[in-house]
Amino acid sequence: MAHPKVVISVLNWNGWRDTIECLASVRSLNYSNYLTVVVDNGFTDGSVERMGHGPWHNEKDSVPFTNVAGGLAGMNFLVKLTYHPRVLRIVWALGLRGIIRKLFYLAERPRDGILQIDVVGTSAKFYVRSPGELRLLEKAGIGYFEQSVMEFLKEKLSAGDVVYDVGSNIGLYAVLLGKWVGEKGLVIGFEPEQKNYDHLLQNLSLNSLNNVHIHRVALGDCDGEGKLYCGEDLVLANLLNPREKEASYEVVKIMEGDSFRKAENLPVPRAVKIDVEGYEYSVLKGLKETLQSPACQFVSCEVHPTLLPKGITPEKVLDLLRSCGFSQVSKHEAAGMSDYHALASKV
Repeated sequence: MAHPKVVISVLNWNGWRDTIECLASVRSLNYSNYLTVVVDNGFTDGSVERMGHGPWHNEKDSVPFTNVAGGLAGMNFLVKLTYHPRVLRIVWALGLRGIIRKLFYLAERPRDGILQIDVVGTSAKFYVRSPGELRLLEKAGIGYFEQSVMEFLKEKLSAGDVVYDVGSNIGLYAVLLGKWVGEKGLVIGFEPEQKNYDHLLQNLSLNSLNNVHIHRVALGDCDGEGKLYCGEDLVLANLLNPREKEASYEVVKIMEGDSFRKAENLPVPRAVKIDVEGYEYSVLKGLKETLQSPACQFVSCEVHPTLLPKGITPEKVLDLLRSCGFSQVSKHEAAGMSDYHALASKV
């Protein structure tokens, strides 16, 4: 039976003794077809000189030790490795996703609870409180999370613009949008889930943003209440389908978008970002008058084909955007994912 090639990645940071012990244990494995990669996260203790030679080192089977300078560089290598399709398939097949996420979080969460990332040239800080939040923010920081969407919004927005952020979650987009439109601009966010809402306000405060206003409501096509299914990971909360068998839920207020805008005397936005885990058709329908306004020029809407309600197809979502005057609608897909982003423009 053939033995598949295995890549063993070891992260070092000013701990050459522990790393040498780890490498020595790897060398004792009763398995020969492997490659060892040692990545350092900006050492200052002479690790490369101390670890370059010894019984743990094999020129044939090891990648030369390299100091990857700067903050999260070494960690970024490992994060990217965890997104390799083969690695993901193995983790899912073995049912280890939840365990791996928790272990990764315990090992790599920031010591002070704050993670600073750079997204399309914009630096921002966020509190990290769960494996889901850490994963989301790390992906954004290494360019693996909705890069084309962020580039689209940053390119289209100008200082002083008004933007709606529908489905603000913990504030990744709200914070970035607040920085892009500047002090004279305005970001109006909508986040119904209580914990996400609280975390969002704290992240806005952490970044000293006073131009982002958040409403704790969900937008839809009619007023009422709904069950927001949360499960273990609040990053993926949604109003339609529980992702987990024992998902908890929170009853939240749902408001028809156009009526809410008028009642609250909110300005018509120049751009709208929507990420509501399958509820996008209802959001677009409820905001139809707002979207049809000549002042509203751009929309970024994530479409979730597997979460859409019965009778609603992804093409219906795109047709609704076109009916509001968005003549240019492009689909941006991520490899291996059924979800995609519709980026729509009138100009």
